[in-house]
Amino acid sequence: MLKHAWILVLVGCSLVNAPLLRADLILSVGDVVLRPNTANQEIPVFARFLDAPTSSIATVGGLQMYVRLGDGSGIRGTQPVFQGLDSEDNSLGVSFDGTVWDGGEAKTIVRPIWEGFGQYAGAFVVFNTRGDSRLLTTSDQLVAKLRVDTTGVTSGTFAVQLDDGVNDPSHFFSDSGDKLLGATRLQNGSFTVAVPESGAVWALVMSSAVGIFGRRSRLHGS
Repeated sequence: MLKHAWILVLVGCSLVNAPLLRADLILSVGDVVLRPNTANQEIPVFARFLDAPTSSIATVGGLQMYVRLGDGSGIRGTQPVFQGLDSEDNSLGVSFDGTVWDGGEAKTIVRPIWEGFGQYAGAFVVFNTRGDSRLLTTSDQLVAKLRVDTTGVTSGTFAVQLDDGVNDPSHFFSDSGDKLLGATRLQNGSFTVAVPESGAVWALVMSSAVGIFGRRSRLHGS
């Protein structure tokens, strides 16, 4: 009888702790359409908290991303690359401005993982003061913006990998600065390079035509 009682206690404890064991930080990439042959376009990166029990795991103090575009072998002019990562201004490739990290004093680093390989980027943000952290919710929250250059690329669909296969997978940091590798789940995405749909092109043509004819009417009336 005593043995069965202990089993019930253990099962009860497992059920109570089950939501905590299932708790995960989800890092995901939004699937977007980018314009061909255009620099400085953005791909959003989101985060959310799966389930939402009362647990400190939902509070994060920073983020480390290792990101790869496409298959990793492309160079600017043949494949999409991170903005600025093939030049001296590495900070252009990933931005944390306008995201959940705003409003706190944080250290940020953006760099190419390997010099000359513009399809790879490493980006890091962490708060300088412990306790100046962010609480993730069950809704998507913007945590980063990937800035991509499609110069020389006219079409195609390309992967966005949050695990470059060489470094640690992308992951959050706890409020105390510990790596949350086991608690961070990655949802990779993709982006498509394509010309705007015909309806959008037609609307652009018509708006341009209206502007031209309006300008001509004003000129003839003056």
